[in-house]
Amino acid sequence: MEKGDIYRIHPYPASYSRQEIRLGVIVQSNALLKLSTVLIAPISQNAQYSSFRPKITIKGETAHILIDQIWPIEVSRFGQLVAQLSPEENWAIEEALKIVLDL
Repeated sequence: MEKGDIYRIHPYPASYSRQEIRLGVIVQSNALLKLSTVLIAPISQNAQYSSFRPKITIKGETAHILIDQIWPIEVSRFGQLVAQLSPEENWAIEEALKIVLDL
């Protein structure tokens, strides 16, 4: 598990009526991945383009990383590793984080 990895995420506890699986990319520093929660940005194929929503391709499908919707997710809610971002895609996330967080 490291920054730039894309996982299937179970964002809600089992007790919630809403049980969906989403894709999310880890945006947290590798130095902090030993914590009980990890910061992810959800991935959507339906989101509108914005300069702070980098476009990626996962298994031939275009999607956007929703940097403006970062979530802390418990490690226990991570499912299967789906893909890893390229260095260029990781750079785009870092640039988008600068915009969203005003860094």
